[in-house]
Amino acid sequence: MGQNIDLKRTWRDGIFRYLFKEKENFIEMYEVFTGRKLLLDEIEFRNTDSIVISKDLKNDIAFTTKDGNFICLVEHQSSKCPNIGLRLLIYYGELLKMHVQKYGLNIYGTVPIKYPKAEFFVAYNGKQPWVDDDYIVAGDVTINVKIVNINYDQLDIQEKDNTLSGYAYLIKRLNIILQRLD
Repeated sequence: MGQNIDLKRTWRDGIFRYLFKEKENFIEMYEVFTGRKLLLDEIEFRNTDSIVISKDLKNDIAFTTKDGNFICLVEHQSSKCPNIGLRLLIYYGELLKMHVQKYGLNIYGTVPIKYPKAEFFVAYNGKQPWVDDDYIVAGDVTINVKIVNINYDQLDIQEKDNTLSGYAYLIKRLNIILQRLD
């Protein structure tokens, strides 16, 4: 029974990570989320498998521009999480450490270092309504996290032939099957 519960909690996330670590699929999703288009040759996937806070907690998708000026972090959620902003901030900090190492930057030097701009997104396909204002940010640092409801019935792109729409439809159908099995 315990494995079945864990599977139910993680299968959407695993499919999401598998699909959107591919540049082309990420670019499609980013355009749906922002209305802006990224070029294939200007971004690179950031393998964040080393960014692990605990055994089960690691960043889902991260891309940077090849010039190092921009980082995009996307987390998949099938349930509301009031601490998502804090988690994304921790992942961003880890990516900043990777950035400093990659470019050999001296954080103790007297010259200010320009660090990458970041955008944070949550691809949400849970059942309860969740909007940007629902997350809680504690402390003196505030980050803007865009919650995007990717449930198939909520997407404006249902008629388009793209990976995000296909993923949303697959999850909708699998949820129906899993409900019948319960």
